[in-house]
Amino acid sequence: MVSYSYDTIFVATLGKDGSMAYKNGTEFFCEAKKVCEVIDTTGCGDLYQGAFIAEYIVSFDVKKAMEKGTEAAAKTLSFVGALR
Repeated sequence: MVSYSYDTIFVATLGKDGSMAYKNGTEFFCEAKKVCEVIDTTGCGDLYQGAFIAEYIVSFDVKKAMEKGTEAAAKTLSFVGALR
C-alpha cells in the first residue's frame, strides 16, 4: 500500500452522511445536521465549500470549518434555489 502526504486539504460532502476531509494524513469527519424537511438540495455542496473556505481562512481549524460548512448547507435545504 502506498501512502501519500499532501500540503493541501481535500474535502468531500456526502449528503445526508455528512462530510469528510483529509489534511496532512489526518482524516476528519463531520455529521450532517438534521433538518425537519428537505425542500431543495440545489447549491448545498457549493454553500458548504464556500462556508468551509471562509472559516478556514480565518481560523485554520478544519473541524470548525466543516461545522460552518454543514450549517450553511443545512440552511439552504429549507427553500427552493441555492441562495436566499
